[in-house]
Amino acid sequence: MKKNTFIILLLVFVVGGVVSQQQNKIFVDTKQVLAPVNKDFWGSNFLYWIEDDAALADGKLAQLLKENNCPVLRYPGGTVADNFHWKTATLDNPFMFPYESGEAESDFEEFMAFCRKVGAEPMLVVNTQSWFLDGKVEEGARYAADWVQYCKDKAYQVRYWEIGNETYWHHVMTAREYGALVVKYAEAMKKVNPDIIISANGHWDINMVGTKERTDKQFLATFFESIKDADQKEKARLMKEGKEKLAEKKITTGDEKWWDNVLDECGEHIDMISIHWYFHENRLFDIEPKLNELKSFVTEKMNGKQYKWAMTEYNCNTDDDVQRFAGFAEGIGKFLNFGFDVATHWPMRIGGLEHRSMFSLKEIKPQYPYQIFKLFGNELKGNMVKCTSLEDVFAFASVSESQISIVLSGTGVESRKMVTVEIPEVKLSSQKIQAINCAAEITGKRTVMLGEKQIAVEISENCLQVPVEPDSFVFIILKTR
Repeated sequence: MKKNTFIILLLVFVVGGVVSQQQNKIFVDTKQVLAPVNKDFWGSNFLYWIEDDAALADGKLAQLLKENNCPVLRYPGGTVADNFHWKTATLDNPFMFPYESGEAESDFEEFMAFCRKVGAEPMLVVNTQSWFLDGKVEEGARYAADWVQYCKDKAYQVRYWEIGNETYWHHVMTAREYGALVVKYAEAMKKVNPDIIISANGHWDINMVGTKERTDKQFLATFFESIKDADQKEKARLMKEGKEKLAEKKITTGDEKWWDNVLDECGEHIDMISIHWYFHENRLFDIEPKLNELKSFVTEKMNGKQYKWAMTEYNCNTDDDVQRFAGFAEGIGKFLNFGFDVATHWPMRIGGLEHRSMFSLKEIKPQYPYQIFKLFGNELKGNMVKCTSLEDVFAFASVSESQISIVLSGTGVESRKMVTVEIPEVKLSSQKIQAINCAAEITGKRTVMLGEKQIAVEISENCLQVPVEPDSFVFIILKTR
C-alpha cells in the first residue's frame, strides 16, 4: 500500500512538473505567417506649428528621423487638419486649436523639403470641417483637389490622402454626412490623379456611434442656425459648447453605427481604412480581437473588397511611466500582427505630453518611442508569424531570411518568471542567440528612456529558457545564417 502510494505521489509530481512546464511554454511557428512587416509602419506625425522654422533650423530633427529610417510623415497633424488651409499654411479659425498661425509655422513646401531630408513619404490630411460648417462642401472638395494638382505639378508623388481627422469625435457631421462628403472629395481628387490612395476615418470599435448622432438634438438645431452668421470667435465658442451637449455618453449606444453608415455612403470610393487608437496598458487584450472584428465586418459588408489599413495616430496613454513603456511595446506587436500597411505614431513632439513623445520638446532628445522604433524597425523583418502566449506573457515574432526575432512582453507578470520558448524544427546555437531585457529607464521628471541589458538564456535542443521581468520586454534575436 505504501509502495503504491509512493508511486502515485511520484506520478503526480512528474505529471505536475510536465504540466507546469507546458503552462510556461510559448511556441513559435515560423511557417505560419500572420502578416508582412510593412516598411511604412514606422512613421510619425509632423505637427506644423510644433515642427516650425525654429525647430527645423539646425537639421537635428531631420537627421534623427533619417537615422531611424522614418518612412512616412503625416501633415499638418491631426485635429489641426480640419482647421487648416494648405495654400497659406494658416488656420481657418485662429480661435480654435492649435491657436497658432503665421510665417513661423511650417508651410507645405517646407514640409516637403523636410521629407526629402529625412527620406520619408508624405501623408496629407485634408480639411473637411471648416468647409462643412460654412456650407461649402463642393468648394472644399475643389480645394482638396487643388492640393492633389499642386503635388502632381511638382512631381511630389503623394500617395496617401486622409479625408478629415477623427470626424466621429465631433458634433459637426453624422456618419452619413461624412460619407457623402468623402464621395465628393474623392471624386474631385481622383479626377486629378486616379492613383492616389484615399481613406475615410473611423473608430476601432465597430459598434461606435458618432458624436453628432449622440448629441442633444435641440442644441444641434440651434448650433447650425447660429453658426451661419457667427464670427470666428463665436464659432469657436459654439464648437466648445457642443462638446458638453452629449445626450448619450456611452459611445456604443444607438443604432447608427459609424462604420456601417460611412461604408454605405462611400465604401466604393475609398482605398484605405484609417483608425486611431490610444490604448491603455491594462486593456491591451482588446486590441487584436477588436481589430480583427472590424476587418471582418468591413470585408463582409463590402463583399470582399480589399482595403489598405492605416493606424495614423496611436500611443499608450497609461499614466504610469514604467507601465506605459511596456504597454507601448506590446501594442506595437499587436498592430504588427494585424498587418497595418502604414502607421504614424503620435506625437513626435508636443508640450504637455512630452513623456509620451518621440522627442523632448526643447532639446529634441530621443525618448523611448524613438528607441523602441529603432530596435523594432531594425530587427523585426520579413513576416510576423504565429506565436502562442501565456496568460501573463504576450509573445510576438518575425521571420526573415537571416533571422528570427521574438519579443516576450511582461506587462502581466507580477514577479520574475522563467519562460520556455520552443521553436520547432529550428536548431539553436548559443553563438547565434542574443537576448536583451528592455525596461523603462527614468532619467528625469517624466523623462523615460529605453534601458537595455544583455541577459543569459539556457538552450536545450529547440527550446530557450528566458527570464521575463514585470513591465519590461525581452527581445531575442536568433541568427539563422
